Amino acid sequence: MSWTNKALLCLWLVLQLAGFSGAAKKPNGITRLTMMDAVRTALERNPSIRIDKLSIQGAMADLRARKGVFDPVFEGNAYHSYEKTEPPVIIYSPLTLTTYGSLGFSGILPPGTRYSLEWENQLIRYGEQFGLTVNPYVQQDLKLALTQPLLKGLGAPAQKTLVKTAAIRLDISTLRERKRAEDIAVSAARAYWRLYQSARELDVARLALELAQSILYDVRSKIQAGQLPDVDEYGAEAEVFSRNEALASAEKEFKDSQDGLREAMNLGDWNGEIVAVEPPRAITPPAMPALNDVLSRRPDYQIAEKEARIKETDALFLKNQTLPELDVYGSSGLNGLNSNYNTALRDFRSGSFYSWEVGINFSIPIGNRTALGNYEKAVTEGKKALASVEQLRQAIRRQIREDRRALQVAALVSQAASKKAIADGKLFEGEKDRFSVGLATTTDLLKYEVDYARALSEENKARVAAMIAALEYRKSTGTLLDMLLPQAGQ
Repeated sequence: MSWTNKALLCLWLVLQLAGFSGAAKKPNGITRLTMMDAVRTALERNPSIRIDKLSIQGAMADLRARKGVFDPVFEGNAYHSYEKTEPPVIIYSPLTLTTYGSLGFSGILPPGTRYSLEWENQLIRYGEQFGLTVNPYVQQDLKLALTQPLLKGLGAPAQKTLVKTAAIRLDISTLRERKRAEDIAVSAARAYWRLYQSARELDVARLALELAQSILYDVRSKIQAGQLPDVDEYGAEAEVFSRNEALASAEKEFKDSQDGLREAMNLGDWNGEIVAVEPPRAITPPAMPALNDVLSRRPDYQIAEKEARIKETDALFLKNQTLPELDVYGSSGLNGLNSNYNTALRDFRSGSFYSWEVGINFSIPIGNRTALGNYEKAVTEGKKALASVEQLRQAIRRQIREDRRALQVAALVSQAASKKAIADGKLFEGEKDRFSVGLATTTDLLKYEVDYARALSEENKARVAAMIAALEYRKSTGTLLDMLLPQAGQ
């Protein structure tokens, strides 16, 4: 299966997932989503995908139209005429009645050969005899004519240029749809992880508020017992106020991130609550892929290459157009003429009456500046396109390396953040025990509480950052849709 067909199958599966119910609503109005649910819904509902599919259909129609230039044309003509003229000599009649009919085929073949096959029938009647031996008379002619260019327009490459470029543009439309799908998938995945992160940040803010309130309760108890000075209550109360403020900000961010995911998924109903249920997973950076494998999967690189091929094809065509026109032509036919149709048909079929013709046509514009100028411009555009392809190739090579290093760092940061959160949690519990027996001050306890809350937040951010780094790396290697939608990548 070709790359283009795989891409079409991939996107067909994305858009035709029957019975999709991943974003099922619960009776209480809560929608529970995995990342794949969010991506699928975004791809299914995004109007840009539908526009791209229409573009593909338009490109297919254009290709079909370009191929139609080689379709044979069936022609038929019929007419009846009356003419009265001054005869040049007295043996001709001044009145002529003509009934004419013809059938035929004509067209062009890939080598540039133009052909026509025509069968003509005429019934001619003169108003006065004037010594004419046949009046009326029937004339039949069957003629095959061929014209073959020898220079300009010779060969399938020159004749099929528009067909070839239309086929390449169809591939480009398909690649653009895949690229658009990748962009939409990344946007939806980012919005999903932002929602997940904001939900965890909201949990952390609530936990931090509970811890601050618990510390305030303990401080007040110790003040009442005479174990702490009254001034310690102010620090504990300030921490509670700070945590309330942080909770309000976290709630706003959570609601904003829900709206962001609704927008990415193009949802019509913006009521109810969306819950991101899939947690980030541990990331193991994969081995560095071969550059050629990446280039074969990157839609932007494939588009650039195919656009360069279009310019190369145009240049070859325009080079052919700089040649002189030199066409050889020939025709051969049978004819018959008699006073009635059957007799004329018998003479026609006998082969005794025939005609043939051969010849050459030649023409060239003096100076030929238009054709030469168009060709030189096409060559220049082709070189620019190839340079752009090479530039993109180098940029992709750098991007892969940078994204892989970023993924490696993000994975390490995530692991370190998890360990730090565990350590800060234990330190906070230890400090809380010390505080309860009077071995730690309120300031020390609040510091450990702040450190623990910050560590939980940093762990959450690091885990989500690692998932987003994995998305970016997959996108740079051209395997993003294969990761997000395994069914489509098979």
